[in-house]
Amino acid sequence: MVRSCVDANVTERAPAGHRYFGFTDAAGGSGQDSMTLAIGHREADRIVVDLVREVRPPFSPERAVEDFAADLKRYRVSTISSDRYAGDWPTEQFRKHGINVEKALKTTSDAYMEMLPQLNTLNIRLLDHARLVDQIS
Repeated sequence: MVRSCVDANVTERAPAGHRYFGFTDAAGGSGQDSMTLAIGHREADRIVVDLVREVRPPFSPERAVEDFAADLKRYRVSTISSDRYAGDWPTEQFRKHGINVEKALKTTSDAYMEMLPQLNTLNIRLLDHARLVDQIS
């Protein structure tokens, strides 16, 4: 089901005239957790994922935010959603780069559950990104 939503050989979609939104799942740079960023847009009822970034540990969280902020600016995104990891740390770091962070109201598990109908009806277009497909699956 997930693979049927993947646009083969499309690893990133260039910014165009869409209104983009972003989400980050922050991490501290050590341990097992990666820090991730996704940017997407809507086309009518369809969700289109345009960019996915993952930084695996060990990494500098400040550098990851700097790199993510550069991508967000390319897509003209000035406000993103974030999970509730690490309190205000991600908010403060992104603010240094002109990006506002709003805490997601739902848990990541809830977001995955809400994605199921989009996957079942093929109303989401995913990138050809192995880790993305594995995580959703």
